[in-house]
Amino acid sequence: EVTDTGETVGVELSNGTLHAKVGRAVTEPVATVRSPRRTLDELIATGDPLRNAVDDGRATVDGDRAVILGLWDRMDHFPMFFRIIEP
Repeated sequence: EVTDTGETVGVELSNGTLHAKVGRAVTEPVATVRSPRRTLDELIATGDPLRNAVDDGRATVDGDRAVILGLWDRMDHFPMFFRIIEP
């Protein structure tokens, strides 16, 4: 849940793939993450762990915190402006 915009994004993991559904919550979520859009943007842009945002109060996790933090820690982090095609 994006707290400053009111957006809901349901994210499901199925067959090793994450599926995001904007505007649709998951029926029985393992956990719910709440934060402002700015925090999510910063985490994605910098590759910082979600754990840091939770620990310093910029984000909250209701439900199974270990599952969400573990999933976030296992995601690949790509540097900004990485080369997709190289000569």
